[in-house]
Amino acid sequence: MNKIFAVAAAIAAIGSAGAASAVSIVNGSFETVGITIPATPANNSYREVLAPNAVALPGWMVGLSGPLGSAGVDVVRSFWQASDGSYSLDLAARDAGSISQTLTGLTTGFSYTITFDISSNPGAGAAPRSLLLSVGALTPTTFTFLDPTRTRADMNWSTQSYTFIATGNTALLTFAGVPLAASARASLKSAGIALDNVAIAQTFATQVPEPESWMMMIAGFGMIGFAARRRKTAVAA
Repeated sequence: MNKIFAVAAAIAAIGSAGAASAVSIVNGSFETVGITIPATPANNSYREVLAPNAVALPGWMVGLSGPLGSAGVDVVRSFWQASDGSYSLDLAARDAGSISQTLTGLTTGFSYTITFDISSNPGAGAAPRSLLLSVGALTPTTFTFLDPTRTRADMNWSTQSYTFIATGNTALLTFAGVPLAASARASLKSAGIALDNVAIAQTFATQVPEPESWMMMIAGFGMIGFAARRRKTAVAA
């Protein structure tokens, strides 16, 4: 009987082998900041963070996105309504910028979904604003926000999602503001897409057991069946 329990435990271990490790976004709502941003007056409750910077937003590296030069992101506190908590980002400080962090705890072959909220700087008027989301070497995906009715008091945040299959245990996640066309850059290049409430979760496993694992499972089921038949015969006798 002990052998049966041992085999069953081994099969359970095989079935759970490769189960995804805990993976999460560090500082996904940007509530932890390494700079001082006063809550009032509201018209001055944001700060530019120019690239490169790994201090202002713990967990994130602020980088460039548009043409080389002075660019980055705005960390916004009370200037407009956040989606989650008190802080959010404008992915354009003087020009389009980006934020990146390395995801850890991924499991190769498993599927993950990143969710996040977008809006745009009301100073952009009715013009659409976009960002590129990339994970590792996967092809970047464009997300666009267009809602001319939003205001600083009601940003009409829109929840977006992106699902990918991990190709390794780590991957670089990047949100990059899309630079404006040359005709609009002069007056609106610092009014970008807004970002908040970034999170990640495993959605399902696509990983297939290795051939050796299948053989062990088949052998294990055979042993359990054989032991069960022996027990039944012994009871009948």
